[in-house]
Amino acid sequence: MIDTNELAKRNAGFADGGSFADLRLMPSGSLTVISCVDPRVDPSDVLGLKLGEAAVIRNVGGRVTPATLRTLGMLSEVVQARTGGPGPGDHYAVLHHTDCGITDLAAFPELLAEYFEVPAGDLDAKAVTDPVAAVRVDAEILKQKLRAGVFVSGLVYDVATGSSTSSSRPREWKHDTARRLRPVWPARLPWACGLYRALHPWPVVSAGRRFPACATITGTPRPRRCGQRLASRRDRLLTR
Repeated sequence: MIDTNELAKRNAGFADGGSFADLRLMPSGSLTVISCVDPRVDPSDVLGLKLGEAAVIRNVGGRVTPATLRTLGMLSEVVQARTGGPGPGDHYAVLHHTDCGITDLAAFPELLAEYFEVPAGDLDAKAVTDPVAAVRVDAEILKQKLRAGVFVSGLVYDVATGSSTSSSRPREWKHDTARRLRPVWPARLPWACGLYRALHPWPVVSAGRRFPACATITGTPRPRRCGQRLASRRDRLLTR
């Protein structure tokens, strides 16, 4: 067992190294990692992170629960108060792993329902027993809840091989938001149609197209049966 004296000894060695000097509240890597409490899956070692590079949130299974979202909201408020920035980072990575202990809790649906704050009947959507599907579920939740302009990615760490694979490609939510806000103009604006008709007293159409109404060569509209073909523009020009 690692006792208090051992912890103090190790801390003294850490303090002598001075690696903590000049670190700031904001992670230098603009990264926030959400991972499991499993001792085999320490993000600092698994992902090769240095002190101060990332903010790390750890819980059972590394899941994005309502409590996790509340924690992220609190972190955003702290950063806003301290630096004026919008949040603790621009990249949010969800780190799940194989052989996770949360799979053993599948036999306790009431406990999991309380953990995820959902009805027990909705637990299947959380994919508790499948880390690949689960990390996609959690990454999608972050994409929906986080502010625009951040990356969200998902990783699954294999405790047997020590390697991790990406289960959801990083997505720039800002891109989708910009696309939604971009004005979509109609193919032909009303004022453009009016200007077009003023400059062209007869309709300019391609041969073979059908219209419910037509115009004479002088521009005076006259009714006709639906489906009747217009004469080509060349013929109308010749007769005019």
